[in-house]
This record gives sequence, structure tokens and C-alpha cells, in this order.
Amino acid sequence: MLDALPPSARLSPTAARSIVEPITFDDLCDAFSRAPSASSPGMDGLPYQLVHLIVTHPACREIALATFNNALTSSDLPSSWLESCIVLLPKKGPRELLQNWLINTDAKVFTRILSSRMIDQASTLINPFQTGFVRDRFIADNGLLMKLVMEHARNTGSSSIGLLLDQEKAYDRVHPVYLRAVLLRFGFPVALVDCISHLFFDTHLVVNVNGFLSPRVPQLRGLKQGDPISPILFNLAFEPLLRKILQDPHLSGYQLPSPQALEAPSAVKMMAFTRQHPMPSVNYHKTEAISLSGSSGIYGTTWRAALLRHNISSWHDARSPCSVRYLGFPLYTSIAQRNVYLNKLLDKVRQGCLIHQQRGLSVRGRSTVLNSLLLSSLWHVLRVVTVPVSFFASLQSIISSFLNFRIFPRISIDTACAPRSQGGLGLIHPQLQQSALQLRWLRPLLSQSTDQILSHPSIALPRLAGFLLSQQPMSSDVYRSSPQELDHRFSLLFPCRRPPFLRHNESSWSLLFKAIDRLPKDFSNTVASASTCLEVPLASVILPSSSSVELGRSLARLPSSVAYTMGSDPDSCLRSKQNTEFSVYPNLAKKFLKLVKRDDIQLSPFFVRAFIHSHFSSFGRFPFLQVEDHTVVDVSPFVASLNICSSRGTAMSTKSYRRLCQPPIDAKPPLPPPLDPDISVAWFDFWLLPISHSCRNIWYRFLHRKIPHKSLLHRFMPEFFPSPSCAICSDSDDTLDHFLFSCPLKRSVWHTIQQRHLPFLSAPWTSVDLHLLLTTVRFPVFPLQSALLVIAATLESIWTSHWSFIFSDTPFTLDSVLSLVESKLLRYRQESFLAAGIPHCPPPVFSAE
Repeated sequence: MLDALPPSARLSPTAARSIVEPITFDDLCDAFSRAPSASSPGMDGLPYQLVHLIVTHPACREIALATFNNALTSSDLPSSWLESCIVLLPKKGPRELLQNWLINTDAKVFTRILSSRMIDQASTLINPFQTGFVRDRFIADNGLLMKLVMEHARNTGSSSIGLLLDQEKAYDRVHPVYLRAVLLRFGFPVALVDCISHLFFDTHLVVNVNGFLSPRVPQLRGLKQGDPISPILFNLAFEPLLRKILQDPHLSGYQLPSPQALEAPSAVKMMAFTRQHPMPSVNYHKTEAISLSGSSGIYGTTWRAALLRHNISSWHDARSPCSVRYLGFPLYTSIAQRNVYLNKLLDKVRQGCLIHQQRGLSVRGRSTVLNSLLLSSLWHVLRVVTVPVSFFASLQSIISSFLNFRIFPRISIDTACAPRSQGGLGLIHPQLQQSALQLRWLRPLLSQSTDQILSHPSIALPRLAGFLLSQQPMSSDVYRSSPQELDHRFSLLFPCRRPPFLRHNESSWSLLFKAIDRLPKDFSNTVASASTCLEVPLASVILPSSSSVELGRSLARLPSSVAYTMGSDPDSCLRSKQNTEFSVYPNLAKKFLKLVKRDDIQLSPFFVRAFIHSHFSSFGRFPFLQVEDHTVVDVSPFVASLNICSSRGTAMSTKSYRRLCQPPIDAKPPLPPPLDPDISVAWFDFWLLPISHSCRNIWYRFLHRKIPHKSLLHRFMPEFFPSPSCAICSDSDDTLDHFLFSCPLKRSVWHTIQQRHLPFLSAPWTSVDLHLLLTTVRFPVFPLQSALLVIAATLESIWTSHWSFIFSDTPFTLDSVLSLVESKLLRYRQESFLAAGIPHCPPPVFSAE
């Protein structure tokens, strides 16, 4: 088995020495910083936080470093590191139990240091199809590649199948002799191998069953679930088998098409078609054969006998009711299978919303729960799986129902998804997030040329680009350059240059195309060569906002080379074609030139610059530096204008992407005259106010005019609310201002509170003053937070008393509202004391008598 490892899969002497270098205090601090804050302790009961305090204490620092280094160099391990406890946990799906090892935290800090050092060197040892627990690799690459394979198999009617294999007790079957041989073959130092062998296979363990511990038993084989070093050790132990499969001449792999520019076909031989990892002991009852094309006929004609000979009876094709799970992604061969899976995702989010909506959360708290707990479970799937618009509509309906639980009028999704600094709730927009997650692949696809992408170390990107180019025609009379030889980034930036076969919703490129199309594109400052401009479609060389005529589909998809041309000299510029130079689509080309001449359409600035000779580019109102060689086709100036990867090397984040693509909202509140309409809300101060959740909801709803006052209810539901008059005073229409402070009884509450708690204000509040104060969250005279807390307590008390009068017939009186205000102010005062570390009441006095 070890003979399958190539000679290159071995650590250099320098790399081997770096792994066993002495552990420093900085290494310890780094390991503790990466440790989870909430983790079950081991047999000694010491959590990470306490061990961190002990190890980093000046009196214990040298002892801790000596202990860790002795363990690394001499395998002199503390006896507490050789004791572990196994807790059996229920496993999702089948009725099985999952082993969870409770290991002492100081031992896990030690293995975390070793794991980090081994992972740094693992990429040179482990083949690229293993993407888990290896630095700079991404497990979703396997999902994207699987999507690409199934798309091609479906398009070509392939009879190929994929096998999903499941190893029986994967970690438990790693033998110490085999693991030691593998590590030594990879060139890991003997001292490290001895340390790992001693740490894993000289351990005694006990099993916790319903709180009772079993007798101690020695661990003779297997890796520890939950140990930081176990994943990379399993990857290394699994590598010889994968190499053996890759070298087997009887397994030709799946052949993906490639452009003619490539010398060899792009083959996918080892896709890791496994739920975990295939090893000699396989769970045959969990093994599934998948028709990659979805065809059901190939089972009886091609695969039935061969699969049954190997005890494989589970078959999946387009007629199967459900999809198959692979690395968390659904593998489906029919729309019905996809919809079944998506409905389960929606049910999961819906159940989570039903659970959390019973909590007394503010609107911001609900948004936080959605982002961190509920929607976060979707991102892994949405990164690869294309979903219909109806899925997002259903998801937004669930989100809106949870966000607006017991809130009317409803807060819109667009408002909730806006940044909190602009009056939103910071909710992650699902559709924008799906596109933002494509940045993982868009960054290298846009920042590197086709030649660079085809040699990229990723298992997905070279094959993805090769598949794109293979769908382009080898030659065409319409284009100046062969479409297969043109940079793949033209297809990303200009929709009309995309192959027709990749424009459908289930294409492996569809999510990437949607992500790049969402980005705002401003090519007004771009300077491109004439040859580059001739490859750009006509739809992209005009200004849509200033054109009075829409181009037809047949005209928009044509390259600008049908109407324009250039000379053969490097400094030649663009010019319109003469009548004798039209070779293809002459009528459409003449029509376009006529539209330009009549000023019915206007050309984009980047296209106009290609007409200007370098001698004159520095003149005029907008001087620019012309390109040196117009014969070179270079799409990089267009890529640079997107700012996905800046010149400083900082990549665009998913948050920055969402903000760029987020539709703008008006963050300024509608202030009535005579107030200045340019006054803005102090949203930062609003979110920092230490007020109750219910008060924050009321105030936030006021800022967005989502208060259900009687006039609004009468306008929406006149059959239930026939009159817009106030239910308390019955004299005036119950508008937004009247509901909160213009009603005479409510105005008296505000005036009394002002006299009691804000005596420094000489003039009594008017409705305009209160409207300005609540809208801007700024106190005009005395900008203390305590003054805003008085406003918040009064606002919440008026709200509570109003609805108690409506639903419970509790009289709305001045004394009852003032009493409620005082109780809320007392609570705010006690909470502020608690936050400052001051007891809100005198400590008890104990006497000896």
C-alpha cells in the first residue's frame, strides 16, 4: 500500500525539523486563542479558561513549557494525558451512537500545536482531492466538481455511475502499526511519531454510560473523536489508499471535456465519492450507486450484475424519491428530488423560527438569531446548489413572519437587510448571500488569466474553466479571435459572450454568472485596447441610461467587430467599417452605426477612448493614458474596475459584496415642517441605549412609521375600524403623533415626567419637540444617556397603558402611567448599577448577637 506514495510525497529535512522545534510561549498563547470557549473538560475537570490561567502564570510558565517540550522530544507524557473518557451521543439519522472523547484540555492544547505544524506541511503530501482539514483547500470544491460532472453526464446521456461509500467505524479502524509506518514513510521525525503513538495507543479509557464509568480499558487502536490532531492523522492514513486508486489503470475516471488548447483531457478519477472515506471495511448496506445522468435504463443494461456481485443493492436515479447527501450537498437527478430536499430545509428553518419566536426578543435580537442560528445552516448548501426563485420567496415569507411576530404594520425585508447604521437590522439577505459566497471562486477566476486558471491547484477551477471553454465554438466568422482561445473572463463580464448551453439555471456556472451580474459595473474610467473593445458585445459598449432605443436581441449579442475595425499597427485605433468591409451581418452592423450617428444610442466612455490616438489622449477635459499596444487583447482593465481584488491584495469580503449589491434605502426619517429634513437619526446611539427589548421595538417601529394607530388601521381595515378617532380622547384622528404624545392625556404624562426628571428644560415639550427627539434620538440641550432613558421609559409606559386600555379595559389614567414610568426607571437604574459593579441595594449586615 505504501508503494503507491510517490517519492515527492515526503517531507524535506527542513520541514521535518520545523515540526519538532521547541514549543515556545507564543505557541501556547496561539493554541489557547484558537481553542473553543465552550468545550467539555476531560477527566481532571479543568476547562480551557482555567488551564490558560495556570499555564500562562509567570510561576508556572517554565514548568508548562518544559512539560510540553519533554512530551514532544522524549515522549515523556503526563499521566493525565493518558486518561480519557468516552461519552456516547445520539447520531442524526439512523439510530446509532457517536463517540465523543473527553480529553484533558492541556493535552488538547499540545495536540493543537502539533496539528497546526503538521497541517502547514500537509498540502505537499496529500493529493488535491482530499480537501478537508488541509490549509488553502475548500471542501465545497468537491461539491462544485460533482455538480459539474453530473451536468456533463446529463447533457451527454452518460452511462457512468458514482459510488457513495461509507467506512465502518472510520476513526476506530486506524491501526497503530499502520499509522506509524505511514507517518515514517511521509518523512515525519521519529520523535514526533513516537510521541503520537504513545499519546494515542498507550491511553486508558473509560466509558460514561448514564453517568456511570466503566472499568479502565487500554486503547489498542483508533483515533480519538474530538482530538485536534485526529483529522490530519486520518487524512495521512487514508492517503495511500487514495493514491492506489488514482494509479489503478482499471479505474479510468470520468472524462470531462476540455478545450482544444489543452493537450490532455480533464479527467476526474478520484472525486472522493464517499460519505466519510472508503477503507477496507465498508458498510455495504450504506453504499449507494448513483446514475450521474439520472438515467434509469442503464441499471438493467449495464450495471445491475456488476453491482450485485459486490453486494451493492442501493441504486439512485431520476425516479428515486429523494436526493443523496454528499458532503452535506444534495445530489439530485430530477427537479422533484431537489424540491423535496429544499422543502426539508424550509421546514427546518420554520421549526427554528417557531421555537425562537416564543422568546421576548427585540427586532434586532430576532435578526441576530436568524443570522447566527437559523439561516447559517443554509449557507453551506446554497454555496453550490441552485435553487428556484420560489424557494427564496418561501424563505423570505418565513423570515418575515418571524421578524414581524406580533408586529403590524410589518417591517419590510429590504429594511431589515439594510445595515444597522442606516436604520436596518443587519439581516443577511439570502439571495445576496448566495451570490456573495461565490466570491471564493470568483476571486481567482477574475484575477487570473485562462492559462493561470488551467494550472491552478484547485480540483474544481481548472475543470470549470475548461468546461466553459469547451462549450465555446472552435471558430466563428463573427468573432475576431477564436472563442476557445479567448480569455474566460470575457464570459464572466459580458453576458452575451456566454455559451448558450451554460445559461440555464442548473448549470454549474449559473451561480457564478448571477454573482458577477449583481455587482455594479462602472467602466467609465476603464482604458482598454482597440482589440479588446472589438471582442466586447454591442450591448456592453453603449450607455443604457442615455439611449432612447433598445437594441434587439440579435444585435445586442454581436461583437463590436461587426461594425468597427482597426489597423494592424500597435498604435492603430478603432474606426467604423466602410461599406466594403462588412463581412458578416452587414445590415445589423449598418443599423447600429446609424443609431450611433443619429445619437439614438451613446457609446460608453471606455469604447470612445479606443478611437483616440495616444498623441491626443492627454488633451481635453478628461485626459487619460492610452494603451501602448492596441493589438493585444487584455480584459484585465475591466476586471480591475470591479475592485474584487484590489492592488493591495485585499480581497472583497462577503459583507462588502452584499453592501455593494444592496438596494439603497432612505435612512432619513420623514420630518414634518418646520423641522429640517436633512436631520439624520443617530442610529449608533440608538442601538447602544441600555433599554428593554420591548421599548427598543416600540421606538424602532416609530422610526419606521410602523405603529398601528387608529387612522392607519381605519385605512387598511375600515370594516373592523370604522372610525379613525382616538379611542382615549375620542376628539381627534389618531395619527402617529397623536397616538404617542399629542393626545391630551398622553401629553400630560410627558409634561409631568419632564417636570419630575428633566427640570433643566424650562419650556414644556410640544408635539414637534417630542417628534424631533424621538426621531433623531438626540437630546437637544442636555445630551445625557439618562435623559434618553427617561424618554424610553415614558414611551414604553404609554404604549403598555394604551393597549391595556384597548384589550383589558384598564383605565388610562395619569397616575397609573406615571407609576409604570417610575418602575421602569427604577429598573434601568438598578441595571446601570449592576453593569458598573455597584450593588443596587445595601449589602446585608450580619451580627454576632
